[in-house]
Amino acid sequence: MIYQYSAHLAGRICTECLHHFTNVQVILARSYENECTNQPNINQAFKQLTEEEFKQRYEQRLSEGTTDKDGNVGLPIDTGKTDYSGGCLEVIVVLTGLPGRDQKMPTEYYRIAYYDPEWIRTGQGAFHFAELLIPVNIWCAFLRKHALWVICGQVNSCDKPVRPISNVTVKAYDTDWIQDDYLGSDMTDSNGWFLIVYDAEKFRKTPFSPFINIEWTGGPDVYFKIDGVDSEGNPVTLLEEDRSRGRQPDRENVTNCFCTKLCVTTGPTGPGIADSAWTGIGTDFTIPDSTDLNDFDAAGYAGAMKYAFTGVTRMTGQSMQYVNNHSIEYRFLVSQVTADNGTPFVPEANFTTVVGVGAGTNLFVTTKIGQMWRFTPLFKIVTIKAILADLDPDGWLDVNKSIERTFTDDPSLDPAELSVPGLWQWVDLDGMMAINTTQYIKHANIPDGAAGPGEVVPAADRLPIQKMAVRFETREVIDKATNNYVTLPGSGMTLNAMVVNNNPAFMKVAMLEHLSLGDCAPLSGDVHVVYTVCHPHLDDVTITVRKNSDPTATGLTAATVPPIPLINNTNTSLDHISNIAGIKVNDFITMTKCTYIVKLNVRRRLHNGDSAVSATHVDTSFYWEP
Repeated sequence: MIYQYSAHLAGRICTECLHHFTNVQVILARSYENECTNQPNINQAFKQLTEEEFKQRYEQRLSEGTTDKDGNVGLPIDTGKTDYSGGCLEVIVVLTGLPGRDQKMPTEYYRIAYYDPEWIRTGQGAFHFAELLIPVNIWCAFLRKHALWVICGQVNSCDKPVRPISNVTVKAYDTDWIQDDYLGSDMTDSNGWFLIVYDAEKFRKTPFSPFINIEWTGGPDVYFKIDGVDSEGNPVTLLEEDRSRGRQPDRENVTNCFCTKLCVTTGPTGPGIADSAWTGIGTDFTIPDSTDLNDFDAAGYAGAMKYAFTGVTRMTGQSMQYVNNHSIEYRFLVSQVTADNGTPFVPEANFTTVVGVGAGTNLFVTTKIGQMWRFTPLFKIVTIKAILADLDPDGWLDVNKSIERTFTDDPSLDPAELSVPGLWQWVDLDGMMAINTTQYIKHANIPDGAAGPGEVVPAADRLPIQKMAVRFETREVIDKATNNYVTLPGSGMTLNAMVVNNNPAFMKVAMLEHLSLGDCAPLSGDVHVVYTVCHPHLDDVTITVRKNSDPTATGLTAATVPPIPLINNTNTSLDHISNIAGIKVNDFITMTKCTYIVKLNVRRRLHNGDSAVSATHVDTSFYWEP
């Protein structure tokens, strides 16, 4: 006959949260306690055993096994090999490390329970299942004894109905006076639960340890970040609490067993929430509204640095699916007829180029516009991009078309799920449509032969200030087949002027002495750097010199007008710098026999709405001997 004993072993972190005994050795032994009830009483039975006490019990073992990842174990007792026919049993665990962690510790033995199981007898044997959950007070004391701290929690949706969020990574931090401590992370299970186990040293150490430890006896001040992964494998931040959250009463100086509930929100979704609206370019610049120029000036420059735009610029704002249960469409149009920002909008008739259509086809760039989130059965994030094929013949974009195409093209997704109410939710990411300005604002570069190093670029060869206007239109689709639409309030929003440039800077640098002696001539005595820079949007201009044997460069200065170095220039009329007399290198470097590298660095005052362009450079070299 077989007595099949099964159990689930875990320690309680709090009422709802369990620390499962993963991969733990469990011994089932005959007990000789004088009093043995038929129900386990862990508070009474829990005891750390000496090695000698464990050996005595191990000799009386009836069965042994190892728990699975969820803390479950099956321990059959074969009456053919033992004389067990019922009676008091002891459940003993052998801990060589904290359950669920790879880090080893000196072996410890604990009796979890002793009791006389109530066996369910059948023709095939006898069965018993026990839920052996170590109470909070005992398990947390065990953890604290080993300087181990645990954060247990659940991540749910903030929106109703509340749903657990699975397969997202929760990261915990300690707000500290000197520097914040990273405590650890865990991925949520199918029910949204996570368990972060960390050593006390994680938050007690400081950069000055072991001499200065800030939190000798208290606990950490906890705040969280939650990250997911979209369908393209890119990280997505779902929650990022401010570090000040750790100083609030419910998070400050937490105990070594801390439980919490966190939630993530998808933002406004569903029919009738709001209309689509264009509000910015990239993440950095808000377009003018009816009362304020926001990040633009009247002439079309952006930000305090007076940036012009370049390359692919993202039109940003809010892309909604529906209004009044009808789809929403929007499009962008451009014009080279401009006006000052803050004055009446450029008339609609001037916007003859539609982005993505006809002459504006090459202006359209594939753009990430949002995500679709599914909470059940598993949390999933799908990236939604607008591609050229999603536009209708007049350039209108309906985000639902992009969603449907994405689900149709991806064999791992089921388009039919989109019709299940509440299953998938739209998450707007602010990107609406990207415009490739290089296909609209074009001008020939300054000819390479327009000037030599130190010479002035003729006015006829210099680049002009170029601008474009952008118009946004949006409408509610009542019936597309019959051209029945309702213009929405945000339609007609116009940026009268944005300064645009897609040209490189004209840059020339040389040694003055090389101009007469030849580029390969060795130099001696006084040597001078001559240079010319020309571009309508100059930001920084610097010149550095270094010995070939020395990685450290020395910056040159000149009290010319404008001076060198030129740093953070916002003078929109400055488009040219040259110096034919040159800067004397000997004034800045003690010359020795060596080869020298001279670098002319130029940063243009250009931005794409999300980031400024990087600096470019040209260089020359010379050999100097006494």
